[in-house]
Amino acid sequence: IMVNTALEAIRKQTQHIELDIETAPEIADPEYEDDDKVVKNIPQETLLRFISELPDGYRTVFNLFTFENKSHKEIANLLHINEKSSSSQLHRARTILMNRVKQYWAQYENG
Repeated sequence: IMVNTALEAIRKQTQHIELDIETAPEIADPEYEDDDKVVKNIPQETLLRFISELPDGYRTVFNLFTFENKSHKEIANLLHINEKSSSSQLHRARTILMNRVKQYWAQYENG
């Protein structure tokens, strides 16, 4: 369950921007169009390793928000930080994780 929750959190991180492909073809990246599939097919132990490699603050906020369903207000109170810091650290953690996932697939696909 913990890993599925982590997968879902990473999936939600991916921000989708609507573009007209005709007017912005250089922005489209068909390689990662389906980030859901990219994250879903990573071995659970690999994903957990990626989470464990996050900087301490990011990992703590990520785990509290993702696995313990704490709000940013609750996290801020627990960690004695600002709510915006909690939100920012969660965003950074998700960004790092998504980049690690993409690196993993790039290495995996290139042998």
